[in-house]
Amino acid sequence: ITIQEQTISNKNDDIQYPEIIGLNTKKQTYKINKSIYEKTLNLKKELKKYKNYKKEYNYITRYKVTYHKNGIVSILLKQHLSIPALAHPINKLDALTFHAKFGTVFKLKHLFKFGYNYRAKINKIVLETLEKKEIKLLKKFKGIEKNQDFYLTPDAIILCFQEYAYTN
Repeated sequence: ITIQEQTISNKNDDIQYPEIIGLNTKKQTYKINKSIYEKTLNLKKELKKYKNYKKEYNYITRYKVTYHKNGIVSILLKQHLSIPALAHPINKLDALTFHAKFGTVFKLKHLFKFGYNYRAKINKIVLETLEKKEIKLLKKFKGIEKNQDFYLTPDAIILCFQEYAYTN
């Protein structure tokens, strides 16, 4: 498969996102690219809350392909939205991991054997890491979500937590 950069650039938007080319079927290609595009514009939905500022905003999205091997592709999307009404910008991470051969978007549970209690294992690792690195939290860590955002690198699974979920 090939990954081609797409851009949307105008007065308020500076968006870069990947488009996937060469999946097995047009249906798979459409499904994956639709998922990428929707996640790329995910944070921009926040503008609905600020009706008076719909024309006065800056939206920036960048991406990084963090893994691309054996038909598995993992993408990290970094989004930034600034609106004059806010004290500071909103930043959001989104990630998408999929299997190119099947056009399947992975959830974290798909990376583990069926029935394996991966959430308990990951929660234990997160808590140990927080303690070891002496990271102070805004609130107690409740564990990873059922639909926890993540992305792959060549040697790790990286979990995405949103700004102020646990730290600032």
